[in-house]
Amino acid sequence: MSSFLPSDYSIDRYNGVNIDLDKVSQSMPDATQDSAIFLKLLNDSLKEWHDKGYRAIWFTVKLANSNLVPLLVKTGFDYHHAKSGYVTLVKWISKDEPNNIPAYPYTNIGVGGLVMNSKDEILVVKERYHLGYPFWKYPGGYANQGEDFGETAEREVWEETGIKTSFESVIAFRHSHRFQFKCSDIYFVCKLKPADETNMTPVKNLH
Repeated sequence: MSSFLPSDYSIDRYNGVNIDLDKVSQSMPDATQDSAIFLKLLNDSLKEWHDKGYRAIWFTVKLANSNLVPLLVKTGFDYHHAKSGYVTLVKWISKDEPNNIPAYPYTNIGVGGLVMNSKDEILVVKERYHLGYPFWKYPGGYANQGEDFGETAEREVWEETGIKTSFESVIAFRHSHRFQFKCSDIYFVCKLKPADETNMTPVKNLH
């Protein structure tokens, strides 16, 4: 076998090749364990993919195959992003157009809940991890992946205060840069209605 099997990779809509190392391990078990075999497959495949006009080659390497990372780097691959349990590397192989691969998402999304009752009273909490002096703020935090603004606001208010609310609208947002991990940060403020206005006192010691 001189190159990776077509069943071991897919072609994305940007004409990029995405190799599935789990499938490679099943079809050619020695390929992910023997450096010489892997490099032979990789170099032959890179030539084949270049001749077919593909633009970028992607490898997502899980911890079990981390021995392959130095081999990929040696062959000209670069890190694109990493998360718990894996790292993704990419190599741009098109000679006809410049590398236009976008950077990995670099913006955090935070949401605060402005909870107001019929008396125009607003729910605030004391910041636990303040720098220098304590201050009061709307309950809130970062959105989870796939979570809508309203869901984040309701969840954060519940987790931080024990108060149930329902989302009404987004009323403001701000965009800043160089926050945690040097990422940009967009913070939304959502108006929420308390489910029960008889008690707007936060429950103590909630996170």
